[in-house]
Amino acid sequence: MVIRPLAGIATVAAGAAGFFAGSVYTGQVKFGVSGSPAAVSQYIDRLGLVQELAKDPRYKLHKPWDVDRTIMTKNVMQIEGGIADPLVFVDKLNRGHTIAVTHCGSRTCGFPYLVHGGLLGLLLEDSLTEAAASMGKTGIKNMRLSYKHPTLVNQAVIIETFRTENDKLAGTIVNLKGKTLVKAVSDLK
Repeated sequence: MVIRPLAGIATVAAGAAGFFAGSVYTGQVKFGVSGSPAAVSQYIDRLGLVQELAKDPRYKLHKPWDVDRTIMTKNVMQIEGGIADPLVFVDKLNRGHTIAVTHCGSRTCGFPYLVHGGLLGLLLEDSLTEAAASMGKTGIKNMRLSYKHPTLVNQAVIIETFRTENDKLAGTIVNLKGKTLVKAVSDLK
């Protein structure tokens, strides 16, 4: 599978240069795809990784925001420029292994052009909790995050979870180029 970059480095550099030169940040960042939640969801559905996982009988598609327990998160975050409704693929053979795909829009900024670290933590916590549920556990505790690279807004991210050798859960957030952005490790409840 070929993963195509969402934005050229020149675009990122030009945007950052414009910001630091004194321009006012308006929240209208055009690094990747932006628009209505429906348009962003269609973009995610067309990603090669999503299409491959949807066809693979080993994975079961789960949309966690369709479940009542996360309805508050859905109502707050699923807005234009927010976080797209994540698609979670649960590995039927390997308990604890999930792959989620979502999109972080321009309103997810903490610092201009960068996704807020707390939102990235929320995405990892939700994914690790889904993985724990696939193992028959009630949840996670003591999640430790390690931010490896800045996460730019208006891009799709892939969140993968897996069970470690010492019976913990680990997760990573990567961009479509495969660059690791955030890592997490948690204990099971």
